[in-house]
Amino acid sequence: MKAALLLLLLQVSSAVSPASLSGLVTEARSPYVHTLFNARVELVGESEPNPVVKTGADGRFLFSNLRGGRYRVLVTEDGYIHKALNVVVPQGQNNEVRIEMDPAPTVVGHIRDRNNVPMSNILVEALKVGYGPRGDRTITAMESALTDDRGEYHLYWLDNGEYYIRASPLPRNLPIQDALLLNAVPVGSQLGPTYNPGTRNLKEAATIRLRAGSTYGPIDFQMQLNATAGITGFISTEAGLGYVGLCHADIFVTPAGASPSMQQYRGRSACDNPAGLGNFSVGGFWPGTYVVSSEFTIDGVVWMIHRKMEVKALDRGISLTLVAGTIVHGQIVTEPEGAINLRLLRFALESSDPELPSPRVVQVDAKGEVFAFAEPGDYSPRVLNLPEDAYVKFAKSSGGDERPVHVEFTPLELGQITLATDGGHMDGLVVDDSGHPISNAIVVLVPDAGRRSSPQQYRTAESDADGRFTIRGIPPGDYKAFAWESAEDNAYLNADYLRNYEGLGTPMNVAPSSALTATLRVILQN
Repeated sequence: MKAALLLLLLQVSSAVSPASLSGLVTEARSPYVHTLFNARVELVGESEPNPVVKTGADGRFLFSNLRGGRYRVLVTEDGYIHKALNVVVPQGQNNEVRIEMDPAPTVVGHIRDRNNVPMSNILVEALKVGYGPRGDRTITAMESALTDDRGEYHLYWLDNGEYYIRASPLPRNLPIQDALLLNAVPVGSQLGPTYNPGTRNLKEAATIRLRAGSTYGPIDFQMQLNATAGITGFISTEAGLGYVGLCHADIFVTPAGASPSMQQYRGRSACDNPAGLGNFSVGGFWPGTYVVSSEFTIDGVVWMIHRKMEVKALDRGISLTLVAGTIVHGQIVTEPEGAINLRLLRFALESSDPELPSPRVVQVDAKGEVFAFAEPGDYSPRVLNLPEDAYVKFAKSSGGDERPVHVEFTPLELGQITLATDGGHMDGLVVDDSGHPISNAIVVLVPDAGRRSSPQQYRTAESDADGRFTIRGIPPGDYKAFAWESAEDNAYLNADYLRNYEGLGTPMNVAPSSALTATLRVILQN
């Protein structure tokens, strides 16, 4: 009797005892143990805010008083590639991990003019190739630097991946022109944005693939002449009596893929002349793809517009209409009815273009209704906070299928989104050619050809420190399972990218409420 009571007390004590996670952060590929001091370690779990600690002089860190469960460890340190690791912390126990950080790549080179003279104060950017929420290729400025008096630049601490290198003159702080003078936009032939190896056209530019711990270069090229461009037009907001021109509204023009803090051109609408109220001009930039945006507050309500456009020369007659948001209404139902507490769900409209903003996430009400507000554009509906084995079975948009919904200026009836709870469950292991477990591998279940146009039919996971992964809520159907050593976000949604690896996938069928196991061979990047 006493023994049974003691065992029960031990079990209760273990159930309520806090857990902990400790670890060591070191430099990868070092011939000796090189610990990293003052690295930032963040623990992402169910609680908020996420706890953050710094490594000590011995490279160690500790999170105590944790609840047992799954966590994600994020480590950042200047000069090293960011690292993320999935871990399981047993209740009442300590989990010890070792995290190896790869030195970040560096790109160096020189920028010269057409006479081969070094150019100083030229903005040089590393544009990373990525993929949008539907698999479209994108570019994003990840790091920038100015050339010195010898025309030399250094781009430090880049992540692995594919990049373009672009050099541009710094934006000039031009005086705001009188918007009524449509020819006031400065147009001429000047040194403009130039891509390696010396072309004005992104389609003709060369990419470089960066890997950890290497210095690339010198990547030298000459700046090219290009005719400057500009836009003129009318900015307004829709009021009860029609479209009303806005006085002193700021219009921003940002190159696609660029950081607004480094490259942005600005104009302001006319105000002092009633006949020209709302007219604007912005100039001094070069032909290319830009995001044109503006925000204006009226009686505490923010009106806005973000539009992506191709500017070829001096484009006149641009009409910018600011909106406070178009109402998008949808209805979420479950099979079987009542299987999910709808009030725990969140609903999002994700912009099909990652360079344009997405509306804020909204809560689903008890009846499953959602009301979102969005600017005109294309969006993909998303249901967030789904229970583990739940999935979107069918999302009937106003167009009758799962293509992105198109929002205009009038309210949109989204239609019915059906959720099911009979999703499959997969536990697996990622190994290399020798059978050793691989951590941080990107595991993707790619659906059969008929469902590949719907991102909600894919499932992803990341292997933990022991190479293991778990995927829940898998929609029933046929799949191919892939495990990449590393891959850009959403790359698997791009048909051209996936075509290179199609034969390396492991076919499998997921039945409703099924439980599967799989061992996947890691795919190394070229």
